[in-house]
Amino acid sequence: MNTNTPPVAPSLWRALLSPLRAHQSRLFSTLTAGIVAQCTTFTCMIIAGWICTLALSGSSPDTLWFFTAVLAFCVVLTALARWALAWLSHDLAFALIETLQMGIFDGIARATPGRSNQHRMGDVAATATSDAELMERFYAHMLVDYLTAFLMPGIALVILLFVSPWLCVIFLPCVLMIVVAPLFSARWAKKQGKAVAESKSVLNSHIAELAQGWRDIQMFGAEGRYSMTLQQANARLNNAQRKYGARNGLEQGLRDGLMALSLIALLVASLNSSHDAGLSLAWLPFILSIGAAAIVPLLEVLQVGGQWGALRASAERIFLLQQLPEQVHDGLASINPQGHRLQFNNVSFCYPQSDTPVLNNLSFTIEPGERVALTGMSGSGKTTLAYLLLRFYDPTSGTLSLDGTDLSAFSLKTLRQQIAWVSQESWLFNDTIENNIRLGRPDATFSQIEQAAKSACANEFICKLPQGYQTICTKGGENLSGGQRQRIALARALVSDAPVIILDEVSAGLDGENERLILAALESPPKTCTLIMIAHRIPMLKSAERILLLANGRIAAVGSFDALTAEGTSLSALLENSHTK
Repeated sequence: MNTNTPPVAPSLWRALLSPLRAHQSRLFSTLTAGIVAQCTTFTCMIIAGWICTLALSGSSPDTLWFFTAVLAFCVVLTALARWALAWLSHDLAFALIETLQMGIFDGIARATPGRSNQHRMGDVAATATSDAELMERFYAHMLVDYLTAFLMPGIALVILLFVSPWLCVIFLPCVLMIVVAPLFSARWAKKQGKAVAESKSVLNSHIAELAQGWRDIQMFGAEGRYSMTLQQANARLNNAQRKYGARNGLEQGLRDGLMALSLIALLVASLNSSHDAGLSLAWLPFILSIGAAAIVPLLEVLQVGGQWGALRASAERIFLLQQLPEQVHDGLASINPQGHRLQFNNVSFCYPQSDTPVLNNLSFTIEPGERVALTGMSGSGKTTLAYLLLRFYDPTSGTLSLDGTDLSAFSLKTLRQQIAWVSQESWLFNDTIENNIRLGRPDATFSQIEQAAKSACANEFICKLPQGYQTICTKGGENLSGGQRQRIALARALVSDAPVIILDEVSAGLDGENERLILAALESPPKTCTLIMIAHRIPMLKSAERILLLANGRIAAVGSFDALTAEGTSLSALLENSHTK
């Protein structure tokens, strides 16, 4: 059985904080602004309380005006610090989100296609966009606030200690209750946040599939059924969000209640101190302002922290994709092939999480410049051979070699520069035709792109388009015919100058004229270029010098088209007979 070790999830906090290493200067600036903003806000509140205390104690107007001026200065300073904090924290957050999204891309690229195909496209898209953007709340509104807000209670306790040690003793448990209370519902919040994230992911996947397959849905009159599916997914999401909101509201009420109780306890302790220790009642505004200044920052961060369940679920989904293991290990960049002889030696293969062999002790050789066709019934292992050549997977046993060197010895970049692949459904990106062809060779000049298009019999129809090579390929090339898309994909392979080209059912589903154009294009590569054609259609098979007939993961027959169809045996009958042997 071919299995891959599942990714090991790192500590969530370590994973959340790891992107900060690349943005230390931004983090330092944001922390500085956060500390200044918290300190100036704290100062404003206690100065306001001190002014009230001075007024009640009968201080002179000059003293009151002085502290009023100080308060005005602190208010301006607070506004500037808050503005700087908002700017710097969002600048840091968006830089970190970019890092997260590129990490998702790297994880998917590293695991393609083995593990990445286990995730629905809508789920991956939602994680890379919605989940990553949701992390803005953590990086912009929680991270710095959490690191700075807890300074204020400490400062408040020190001030209260000088005013009256008894007040400090009373206020400390109140602060601890406010801080510790959310921990009791943390597991509940995590469970509900995960349910919301999963429900949202399912809905996004349904919407993505609906958008892609809308024509088929309409053709079969399935709008009502898919509408019901979306309604059910929406209902599950709404139910999960209601439960999450109810818990969050309960936590908010608990926090507000604890704040009120804390201030009441501080007030009662102050009144007792005025009675027993001779503390003047004029100190009450100052003492209460100290308590409020300490608690308000805590409540602000804990209110944002009420969304921690959803943030944690999104973070876990992001890091699951980022930690996808390598499907294959990269080789050495220094090794380059001198020739292009391909050899399969006793190759067997099972797909991950399966113990059913797709290939069984397969051995054959393809010489440089040879035109070989692979044919056989569906599931016989033809496309799997292409996957192994491109090292999307490694064989379970046996070896594949290029110029006598095991494929695993080459770097993936070097190997894939030697082999170009044109699949049955090659994807055209939402870009110009020119840039879609240039994907095969980023440094290609326009004349090289045009020559590749001519070789692929695509230049004529491209030039007839209103924008020519600058025509945008929308929705994967939906604005082009199937034959036109295949010829652009073939031009992409030809411009790469790869010495080996794999054509995977490129003529399947095309009409006779487009198939004729594809066959004509196959005459353009130089004689030194190796063509491996995965095909069923007779014209494509006839163009091959040698045909390998696969059945049940083995080679059932080898020969030219004429040899395999000798004595009046049709190829379709030969395919069927080989599969039943």
